[in-house]
Amino acid sequence: NSVTLVGEVSNHALVDWYSAADVLCLASDREGWPNVLLESIACGTPVVATSVFGTPEVVTSDDVGLLVETRSAEALASQLTIALEKRWNTTKLAKFASQRSWSHAAQSVHDIFRTVLQHRA
Repeated sequence: NSVTLVGEVSNHALVDWYSAADVLCLASDREGWPNVLLESIACGTPVVATSVFGTPEVVTSDDVGLLVETRSAEALASQLTIALEKRWNTTKLAKFASQRSWSHAAQSVHDIFRTVLQHRA
């Protein structure tokens, strides 16, 4: 009675779902850079996610979410319980996400390419 599986949600409606949630759970076994985590955090909703590929690059602090090292029902349940009992600072969550804008991402990629090209020359 505590979980609702709603299926596909339009991009415009996501902010309402993120904002209404107590926590977002991403239990992937592989991920690139999961924007869904930043979207949730930007709405002031903490995340619980498996520690795979790019996920630890997003969830860099226990202030914004919790990582699950072992992808198992028990490990997910444990971290979800902790997340649901924790008092989260929603202002801090939103501020964290705002520092990772598309402009910031583009600048990071630009800086990496510049560094690579400088070392190549």
